[in-house]
Amino acid sequence: MSQFWFWLLAPEAILVVRVVRHPGFIISVALLLLVGGCFVFTQPDKSGKAVHDLFSDSGSAPTTSDTTTSATTTARDPATGQSLPAWECPSGWACFWDGSDGTGNRCKWNDDDPDWSFGNVRCSWSKNAEVRSVFDNSRHASPTLSYFADANFRDHVGCTEPGQKANLPTPATVHSHKWINGNCPEHS
Repeated sequence: MSQFWFWLLAPEAILVVRVVRHPGFIISVALLLLVGGCFVFTQPDKSGKAVHDLFSDSGSAPTTSDTTTSATTTARDPATGQSLPAWECPSGWACFWDGSDGTGNRCKWNDDDPDWSFGNVRCSWSKNAEVRSVFDNSRHASPTLSYFADANFRDHVGCTEPGQKANLPTPATVHSHKWINGNCPEHS
C-alpha cells in the first residue's frame, strides 16, 4: 500500500492527514477536507456559531438580531452596535430607549432635535418602534426635557426633569425633543 501526506494550514492549527490508498478511506478523507475547508474559509467570528447551528439538534432555526427588538436587561447603541448596561446615558445628554427601564435600543442627544429622522442625530429605530423609557442626564440651562410625537416639536408627549429616569406610562411615538424653561406643558 502506498501512502502520501497532506498538510492543511488553518488559522488556528496545522492539520496533518496521512492518506493510505484505500478507496473508502480516500473518499472519507476527501469529505473531511471538504467540510473542514468550509470552516477554514469562513470568518472566525462567525465560524463558531456556524458550527453550532450546523451540528446542533436543538430543532430551532437560527435567529438574527433586529434593531427594533428590545433587550430585557441591557441596552444597545444602534449607531455603534455596542452593548450597554441599562440606563447608560453619558453625563450632559438625554437618552431614549425602545425598552422599559433603560433597555433595548438607545438614541442620545446633547441638544434639541426637531426631527429624529433627518436631524443631526438620526434615531433609526424610532421610525418603527415606540419610546418606552427616557433619562434626562443633562446639565442643561433649560431644565425640562420635552418630547413630541411629530417633527418640529408638534404633538407633545411628555417631559422629564434633569437627572430623572422614567418609563413612559404608555409607550409613545417620539420624533423630536427640546429643553424648555418652566413646567411640563399639557398634552396638545
